[in-house]
Amino acid sequence: MKKAKLFIVFLIPLLAAAQTPEDSVKYFQKEQKKLWDENYHQYTHSDQYTTLQEGLDRSLARSANYSAFIIFGELVHNNYTGFNNSIAQNGFTPLSALSFRVGMGFSAKSGRLIFDYYFFTLGFNNSTNSGNQKIKTSLSNITQLNLGFDLLQSRWISLYPYAGVGARISSLSYSKPPQTNAGYTNISNIVVNDQSSITSSLRIGYQAGIGLDILLLQTNKNRGGIMLFAKFGTDGPIWADKYKIDGINYEPGFHQGDWLASFGIKFISRQ
Repeated sequence: MKKAKLFIVFLIPLLAAAQTPEDSVKYFQKEQKKLWDENYHQYTHSDQYTTLQEGLDRSLARSANYSAFIIFGELVHNNYTGFNNSIAQNGFTPLSALSFRVGMGFSAKSGRLIFDYYFFTLGFNNSTNSGNQKIKTSLSNITQLNLGFDLLQSRWISLYPYAGVGARISSLSYSKPPQTNAGYTNISNIVVNDQSSITSSLRIGYQAGIGLDILLLQTNKNRGGIMLFAKFGTDGPIWADKYKIDGINYEPGFHQGDWLASFGIKFISRQ
């Protein structure tokens, strides 16, 4: 019996020495989590917590404030009159004055202030052809910040003038199949003539207009919902657009985004 006790006394330090720092960390983390789970369960099932949560739910259901993820589409009007007159001399049909864009972003409302941040607004190409030649234009925004002021201050409907700024990209390209040399001798004389060109103008842009939000559906005990929104305004460059083609300053003579109409959805969470 004495030998067994001596063996145990001798074994305990060995077992303690065999414990790695990693094992100790895992043990204390496990015990800490267990304590947290026990106290959290007790806290969230208390009468006091239930009363406070019910009061919070009622307050949020009445609140007009929210944060939201948004997706939208835009119909953009562009003034291509001068540009169309110019390219008509080379047999091109007129560019349509209307183009389409899509985007997504984040929106929030606090009191009367409505804040919209668009991650991007991507413009689809507007194009025209003349035989095997093609001209394309587009207008996109990399990022955009708008601030509006709600005139109604209702949780169901908002009417607000807005203004903001964003990074604006106007692109223009001309493409024509290159002339190649079937009897080339090396890389320097494969392409005889290539007239294709791509140019763009990056500018800080301004946005201004009027917006309308309408609550369509409430979810999550009226703490969330879906809003439809519409905006009508303008998107222009603070400084005139500039385009360069092989070092030459080119002025196409058009104005993009002189007015636009936006339509989208806000997936809101009351704050």
